[in-house]
This record gives sequence, structure tokens and C-alpha cells, in this order.
Amino acid sequence: MIIDSHVDLAGFVASEPSFKRLENGTSTAKLRVAYTERRFSRETGEWADGPTSFVTVLCWRTLADNVAISLRKGEPVVVRGRLRVREYEGKDGSPRIAVEVDGREPGPDEPAADEPGLAGAATDGPDGAGDGVLNERAVAEFAGQLDGVPA
Repeated sequence: MIIDSHVDLAGFVASEPSFKRLENGTSTAKLRVAYTERRFSRETGEWADGPTSFVTVLCWRTLADNVAISLRKGEPVVVRGRLRVREYEGKDGSPRIAVEVDGREPGPDEPAADEPGLAGAATDGPDGAGDGVLNERAVAEFAGQLDGVPA
């Protein structure tokens, strides 16, 4: 029997990911992910936003390198990882609890087809039809976003 807590989160990057390279050469990245629960109200018969939750996602090694170049604050993100709840002592000496996800597969969430932006741009042909060929405009735009990102 395996006892483990895996989670899948879909939300938005709440703060710019922080990237560090440790003395031993290991890359690390940390980001906050915000997600807002949607709830159906029986009183109004409509969907409404519930509370927004924030979770820290920790990534290591090559995954951390990829997070550093591919995720930015405000972007939609999907994270799959292992849930970790740990206790620690705050600066004032009081006990605290941290909820973290050891990220195994964080990555950009694909925008919906009706969402403005680059939805489907990676494989759209000149007429907008998805022909499986890489769209040079999308590649050039992505490369321009990478300029200035530390290696």
C-alpha cells in the first residue's frame, strides 16, 4: 500500500517565480499559485467565486530551470505534485503551518479557444487552421519573451 498525497492544481501564478542555484549546482524554483473555488449557489441558481487559496510550489533541478523560463506572474498554470504540510516556528516563536506542493509537473495551462492571446498559435497555419506545423510567429514571440531571462 502506498500512502502519499498527490494533488492537481489549476490556477494562476500569483508571484514571479524565484530561482536559485545552490552551491552544489542544484537548481531550485519557488512560486505561489492562486486558485479560486467555484461554487453553485442554490439560493441564486448561479455559479459564484468561493475563497481564493494560495499554495507554495517548490521545484528542483531541470524542472526548476524550465519553470524559470516558462512561467510568469498572472499566467494560467497547471501543477501536479506531492502535497506537503509542515510545521515550523515563526519569527515570533509561534507555531506555524506551511502548505506546499513538491512540484512534479508544473507548466503553463493552455488558454481556452475563445480566450484572447496565443490559444492554438503553436500549431496554427497561416489561415488559423491547426495543421500541426509550428507557427513561426508564436516561436518568435516566445523567444522575445525569453530575452532578459537569466540563464
